[in-house]
Amino acid sequence: DVLTIKKLDRETKKPLADAIIKVSTIDDRIIGEYRTDITGTIIIPNLKQGSYKIQEIKAPDGYSLDNTLKLVNLKQGEPQLVEIFNK
Repeated sequence: DVLTIKKLDRETKKPLADAIIKVSTIDDRIIGEYRTDITGTIIIPNLKQGSYKIQEIKAPDGYSLDNTLKLVNLKQGEPQLVEIFNK
């Protein structure tokens, strides 16, 4: 299944490039660290069903880090979108 992460400016909703997001399983097995592209997007295909933790580990230049841990539950055939906002 597909997990899409969007990184956006909290005020303008403008997409933010160059944020680094860590994705891991609920039992802390790291899936990877991913950098948002120019559209503020990370797409991670081929994930197994289950729960994942998403956490920003580096904010884009000029923005405050939002390292709030987000949980997402992937279900078969249901793509998930997670939005993370920075100020």
